[in-house]
Amino acid sequence: MVNGSPLHLHLVRDGSNNGMRLLAPQMSLASGTADGSFSMASARGDHRAATVAGTSFNLGGAASTLGFDLPVPGMALADAGRPGQMIFNGGVLAFVSTDAAQPALEIGVRH
Repeated sequence: MVNGSPLHLHLVRDGSNNGMRLLAPQMSLASGTADGSFSMASARGDHRAATVAGTSFNLGGAASTLGFDLPVPGMALADAGRPGQMIFNGGVLAFVSTDAAQPALEIGVRH
């Protein structure tokens, strides 16, 4: 439940790559849909803040620009400032980094 509304998220083990996958029903994600401030936690145990405002994305002080419905509908692609992919659903944001120096998965809740 997020803000009193049920949210469908599934965290499932993916044996093919020794990792986990976060599944959420997705539709086209447009600029402004995920706007807000988020409390994030990473797979490494880090805690930091994230902000989404239109196409601007800031995670832990690293700013980047988002492209929506990239590489597939329902995802946002963050550029070189904090490279990776983001999904958003009902107040929950999940970010998977493509920067090997950063945590692989960060998940947060809008507050």
